[in-house]
Amino acid sequence: EGNVITLTKNVTLTEKYVIPEGTTRTIDLNGYTLTGPSDNYTIENKGTLTIVDNGATKGKIVGVAPSSSNIRNLGTLKVDGVTIESTFISIKNDSEGEFYGNLTVENSTITSNYQGTDTGAIMNWASATINNSTISNSGVAIYTSGGDSEDNLKNSTIAINNSSLTGSKYALYSRRDNTVPNTTSTQKVTVNGGTISGRFSAASNGGSDAAITGNVKVDNTTKYTLSDVLGRASSGANVTLTTDLTNENITVPEGVTLTIAKGATYRVSSSRRLTVEGDLVIEGTIDAAALVEDTNIYFGTLANAVKLIGDGHNVVVMKDVTENTITPYANKDITIDLNGNSVTANVTN
Repeated sequence: EGNVITLTKNVTLTEKYVIPEGTTRTIDLNGYTLTGPSDNYTIENKGTLTIVDNGATKGKIVGVAPSSSNIRNLGTLKVDGVTIESTFISIKNDSEGEFYGNLTVENSTITSNYQGTDTGAIMNWASATINNSTISNSGVAIYTSGGDSEDNLKNSTIAINNSSLTGSKYALYSRRDNTVPNTTSTQKVTVNGGTISGRFSAASNGGSDAAITGNVKVDNTTKYTLSDVLGRASSGANVTLTTDLTNENITVPEGVTLTIAKGATYRVSSSRRLTVEGDLVIEGTIDAAALVEDTNIYFGTLANAVKLIGDGHNVVVMKDVTENTITPYANKDITIDLNGNSVTANVTN
């Protein structure tokens, strides 16, 4: 009716539905499910497309093709309040020749069960904004790239606001290869608010511009998730750890606040350290053997604290510990404050 297509029952397509350049369309799922063909995109948009769901109960768009995106966008696409599922890529925001995708996802759930790391539930080669949405995948939630070769340059920007990113391998993967210099294409990622569950990899071989700019929660114990997020946190960001975590070496950058939420325990493991250059708010528990007060470094063992710090520091024992031999290097002046705790030797030490 006019430019609005409203589903009146579940629909399964036998071929992809194309919105041509210069065409404006709205698809209202109206509580029904739109399923794509088994060998192609469900929708390819080169015009202006809005997808909504005004049904009393919600439907979804399902992509079943094993190697084709569910929705490929080369025009302007807005997805608002919609569930999109796929066996491969749920939304590919693409650029090709004169076409450059402009994607907005709001209040939506975008999922995929593809387990590889070479794409994501959302793949971004162009310009995208994700607001108040849930993006999840068995592999990568969001994959964004500035190009993987000199012959395949992409101007890629994505802003992710107040959204949940969950990936078994990566919550976000931002790629730029060594063969693609920073000056030849744009690669920019900003995350403000929301939750990161899975690694946040944005270094790539050639470097990409990625930043945590607001308040972000880290809510799982995937290795390197917290250090990835803190490594990309800009001054003023507040990163909150909401679940128990045993860490790798982690640094809280200057100007950044790490909050250990109530009910969460952050354990500094035996060979690791936590360095606080910014601020640390402990509402839950820090489980560390020792704190070097004047450097604000937490160590997993008292022996490492004594061994690895320089001369003239005060080491505070944080809990009862059982340690191997503690050996200060020669000519090192250190004060150990037991702080009401006991230090016990291992049986053979």
